[in-house]
Amino acid sequence: SPGWTVAQPDAKYTLTVSNVGLTPTGPAQAGAGWKPVQVLDQMPIGIVPGWIGALNVNGWACTYSGRLVTCTTNHHIGEKGSATAVSQIELPVVVQPGAAYGNSLVNYASVAGGMDPYNGGVPPVPEACSNNSHCASALVPILNPAVSVNKSASLASGQTVIVGAKIIYTLSVTVRDAETLSPIVLTDVLGAGLEYKQIVANNGNFSEGGSGLSRTFTLPAGKKPGQYSLQYEVEVIKTATGSVKNNVIPAGGGDPNSPNAKDPSCNATCSTEHVLMPPVVNVSKTSNPQSGTKVSPGDIITYTLEATVENSRLE
Repeated sequence: SPGWTVAQPDAKYTLTVSNVGLTPTGPAQAGAGWKPVQVLDQMPIGIVPGWIGALNVNGWACTYSGRLVTCTTNHHIGEKGSATAVSQIELPVVVQPGAAYGNSLVNYASVAGGMDPYNGGVPPVPEACSNNSHCASALVPILNPAVSVNKSASLASGQTVIVGAKIIYTLSVTVRDAETLSPIVLTDVLGAGLEYKQIVANNGNFSEGGSGLSRTFTLPAGKKPGQYSLQYEVEVIKTATGSVKNNVIPAGGGDPNSPNAKDPSCNATCSTEHVLMPPVVNVSKTSNPQSGTKVSPGDIITYTLEATVENSRLE
């Protein structure tokens, strides 16, 4: 298997028992040395049997105690080369949250019985078994969710803006390999000169938190592989100078109980910056009475000087 994920619905081990001898295992050959063929399967920590009571499959009766499964058959397993020389047991399992996320878990099995004299017809302890003919193991990695985050803007990062401009930021979360095991929290820090307005699109069911220049957007746990995004609007306000910046810090998504759980990575970028256009100053002068009007000595003339600053404030 390329790997399992927590609570994967179709996870299973397949045990293949082959008779490589020249005589059947019985029961027709039953005698003083005959015992039922028995398989022991030791499941690793975090993997448990996925059935209750006894499992009957292909003539095998399988029970378990803890993580140790015992499968027994009285059925005939034919001699080497015959159509009945191979018998398979499929064991459905449950991948628990306690599995070693990101690691590979080894399952051990052993077999004995029939007319085979090995170990007195009793399967050895699977993890301690060293006989290649009567022991086997299977290694399956437990996949962690791989999460990446990207931030973009309606105006490409680096473009110029003016006071009063509206910018729509898009936060995109991509989940791969496995569903998330904890909430993903995006802490979005608006730079000076920006004012948060509102969410304009939310296809991932993010919940909103924070205030002022520090906002949080939380994606709940249990998100399956796919892409989830959120868009929100800000305005460039009069106090902005030089440039306006924005940065998102992602956290979570992995096993909340694992000290090795990794926070999401940034795919391409987690920040943006827009440069303010230089200020443009226009000056005008008017008079009352207006220019060109005849005046007499003693008349009062009022002059008005007006300066208009556009694009951004004066440094």
